[in-house]
Amino acid sequence: LMVLERDPDSEVGTMARQVLDTIYNKMVVAERDRKGSGVFRSLSQAELHSVSAPGSPAKPSFLLGESPPGHNTTLPASLSKSVTGGQHSLTLPSDLASRPAQAWMARSSVSDIAEDGKEQAVRTTFLAWSAKHFSSKLMKLGEDMVDMESEEYWAKQWLYERNEKIKQRATAERNSMEEGSGRLDVQLGVVKIGQAPSVLAYSPYTSSLAVATRDSILLVRDKEVSTSWGNGNSRVSQISSLEFCNSHERGLLVAGSDDGCVRVWRGWEDTPHLVTGWSLLPELVPQSLAGSRVSHGLQLAWSQTGQMLVGAGDAKTVRLWDCSAEVRLGDLPTQSDSCVTALDMDKGVLAASFGDGQIKLF
Repeated sequence: LMVLERDPDSEVGTMARQVLDTIYNKMVVAERDRKGSGVFRSLSQAELHSVSAPGSPAKPSFLLGESPPGHNTTLPASLSKSVTGGQHSLTLPSDLASRPAQAWMARSSVSDIAEDGKEQAVRTTFLAWSAKHFSSKLMKLGEDMVDMESEEYWAKQWLYERNEKIKQRATAERNSMEEGSGRLDVQLGVVKIGQAPSVLAYSPYTSSLAVATRDSILLVRDKEVSTSWGNGNSRVSQISSLEFCNSHERGLLVAGSDDGCVRVWRGWEDTPHLVTGWSLLPELVPQSLAGSRVSHGLQLAWSQTGQMLVGAGDAKTVRLWDCSAEVRLGDLPTQSDSCVTALDMDKGVLAASFGDGQIKLF
């Protein structure tokens, strides 16, 4: 529960905090009643002053509501891997994509905890949900077939055609730069925000620019801020990296914090919703608590074809995370005492730069 209290998902953290507060209050009341009764049945003096937490409940109290079970440490199982038009992408089922993340990921708050002092179990609908979910037919024939007349199919086709036009225009601009006729010294505009920006990330196929401050993300389009939202960091952490994934379709925005947590956002164009969040590198120390130790926080790199997220920072390893399988692939030893300052990946080759000036390829 103490680990879940610091979960990147705010609803999971709030729920765990409620359970911990309730258990603590009951411990205080029980200890006060025991001392006030004047009767001490103990074998040692140390036992008189020791208070231990009650045993774990018989039912998993953190699995609440109508959502599937999980510790929220990986991407949700509903994110499936698909290959369309030669591109690999993470896709959401249609019944989940139409609802906000809070509706299908939310765990219901603590409903009832008995006040008679005899029972300390959280009431949950997890068993009823399990009986309903697993008694239905989960495997369906032809579920991988694409409906070529559906609205989703034509929307994706429009996106693919748009991407091809953008690639052709980008190729022409690059050729003009190589020939010497193109220019890069033309200022297109100036955008002012309230806080100093720390991270920038361009959406590959749109004119959207994601800007991260200490604890919030802003989306700049047409030379003005169109959307802004809070990332949900703790008070001591800040955003240290941004990555766009699945950008050839409906892109997801991945935000990494210097405490090792990763949060995935969708609908960032107009109405941002948190898809999931997990701790990728829990051993990282936030920059505000690092003291004299030089740190650049959590650095991320995304492989679209491999569906792999790479994270590194002031740690001895570079972590590889398979988002489609929701498992850690492994750790690459950095063999350096300096922190990782930047990551990039292309065609299966990972490049990492370090604070001491080294650049290593994996």
